[in-house]
Amino acid sequence: MSREIVDLRQYRQPIQTFLPTALEGFSRCHSAVQVSCAALFVFPYDSAATICFDTESSSDTFVAKWAPKGDQYYGEDEYGRFKNNPPDFEYVNFSVLTFETFPKLYDGPDTLSFVDSDGKITNVDRVKEGDEGINRAMFPSLCRFVRDIDSWSSLSRAKVFRAGVVMRDSDCITFWRVPD
Repeated sequence: MSREIVDLRQYRQPIQTFLPTALEGFSRCHSAVQVSCAALFVFPYDSAATICFDTESSSDTFVAKWAPKGDQYYGEDEYGRFKNNPPDFEYVNFSVLTFETFPKLYDGPDTLSFVDSDGKITNVDRVKEGDEGINRAMFPSLCRFVRDIDSWSSLSRAKVFRAGVVMRDSDCITFWRVPD
């Protein structure tokens, strides 16, 4: 099969338009909710991403239940433990962003070339590297696009508020505290 080039830079603007709109929409619909965590949850094989929101009480209840089973079930940073799996968040898939020009990976070529946000090219052999190869090629650019968002203040936020990017069924996951 031929090699397909995926220029991730073309997704910066859609993500940076989608997120502020979704944050404002969530604030309108749930103005009394204090959000402790928001994550862009990315589905490369579905050419889509969603925004998910969690609350401190939902996170604390989840962590209390799952912590005895091991630290793979939650995230932890200097501010404490927190739920880090968007499908378990209190508000899952609040809004969806579809990447219309993203290749259809189920039927796509075995080899893809990803151009990251700095113009660096990463080649991925789907047969050898699997889904995680695609996730690793996309993840740094998506994180950069989300970190550049400055509209988090439109949310009613808990004292500790984290934002993150999570690739579906992947080890590519990160969260960071967004300052007040």
